[in-house]
Amino acid sequence: RINAGDWVEYRGGDDRLKKQIGAEAALGHVVEADPCSRPRITWFDGTKWLKPYAMFDQDAVHVLFADQAASAYPEAFSTYSELALSKPPATAGIDCPEDAAECQQA
Repeated sequence: RINAGDWVEYRGGDDRLKKQIGAEAALGHVVEADPCSRPRITWFDGTKWLKPYAMFDQDAVHVLFADQAASAYPEAFSTYSELALSKPPATAGIDCPEDAAECQQA
C-alpha cells in the first residue's frame, strides 16, 4: 500500500503515466490520498515538480525509502519542497473587507 509521504519511482511500462510525467523514469512523492483513497503523487519531470495527480495503477510504481530516493534521484530529491507544493489558503488572492464574516479565518 502506498501512503502519504512515501517516495515512489516510476520505471516505465504505463503509457498514461509516461505521457503525464513526460519521462520513462521519474521520482514521485505522495502528497495525500484522493477521496477514493488513491495516492495523489507529484512527479519530478527533470526540471520541476508537477501538479499532483491520483495514481490509478499502483503496480506501475515502486516505493522507495528516503535514502534510496536521494541516492537514485539526487537533483529531484534535493529540490522537493512541501511548502512549494502545498495548497494556498482559500482566501489567498481574494480582496475581502476585514469585517466580512465569510472571509475571516478561524
